[in-house]
Amino acid sequence: MRPIKYSIYMNIAIELARASTCRVHVGCVVVGPDGIIHGLGYNGSLPGHPHCEDVGCDFDEHGHCKATLHAERNALRRAGEKARNGIAFVTHFPCPDCAKELVDYGISAVLFQNDYRRSPISVRILERAHIRVLPFTEMKEESFIQLEEQIGWRKPTKGGTAEWTNRT
Repeated sequence: MRPIKYSIYMNIAIELARASTCRVHVGCVVVGPDGIIHGLGYNGSLPGHPHCEDVGCDFDEHGHCKATLHAERNALRRAGEKARNGIAFVTHFPCPDCAKELVDYGISAVLFQNDYRRSPISVRILERAHIRVLPFTEMKEESFIQLEEQIGWRKPTKGGTAEWTNRT
């Protein structure tokens, strides 16, 4: 996949986050190994329920709103099986519940924009599943190539340059 596509996917996640009705606006794009977007999501209230921005959040003891469906969950449910071995582009570092969802759906890598409330539990869940988690803002073109090699989206050739495993 061409590195410019990574910026496009993250920009879509950022735009999706604008649709959120929660205090923290989060967006997620799930891209399959074929380079196609299979899931889009943002965090928001349950269908038919009032929006947090209208009635306030239902916080747990850790300050997380529990009345919302998270962006990662919404995107993964839309992607379904096509999320397997894919990459999740997320505006915020995943919470522990979303980390479990990312593992369950077989995501290979998570690229995040904002390090908001990075939980050690999330980190452990993702590390144990061997999911590559990288801050998007620090990635350069060669970082995208290395990531694709590590998750099997590219095959390195004998000369050290990468060969595409899919043509997008």
